[in-house]
Amino acid sequence: MYMKIELKKELPTLEEYKYFRSAVGWKLVDDKSIAKGLDSSTYSVLAKVGDKAIGMGRIVGDGGIFSLIVDIIVIPEFQGKGIGKVIIQNIIDWIKANCVVGSTVWLFAAEGREGFYEKFGFEKRPMDSYGAGMQWFWRNENVE
Repeated sequence: MYMKIELKKELPTLEEYKYFRSAVGWKLVDDKSIAKGLDSSTYSVLAKVGDKAIGMGRIVGDGGIFSLIVDIIVIPEFQGKGIGKVIIQNIIDWIKANCVVGSTVWLFAAEGREGFYEKFGFEKRPMDSYGAGMQWFWRNENVE
């Protein structure tokens, strides 16, 4: 069966975003935080079959020098069909067209998915010329 998959340069709705995260087992956050995060996106792309959103990816950052690729998600029933490759390539193409040469692009690969991103030129850290990537999760001690 042939499916026509289209990429749309748009944000997911709040409900689509919650569905994506839930479908791949990611923790959900409150609606207000999701809305603020989505509205602060530098760029976003949705993969759709008809009206159904089946994948997404987005960029947060300053839109010129620093970019962080986030939320590369394809719902499980559509994984393994090359949709993630199309999404990440679209994001890379946007960065090449809109950011300065030499800009820094980060992403955090899910465990075991590093090889997927290496095919697009991403490198694991730490390496000889750069130290380990670092992260900090701000947490309220009263809330788990």
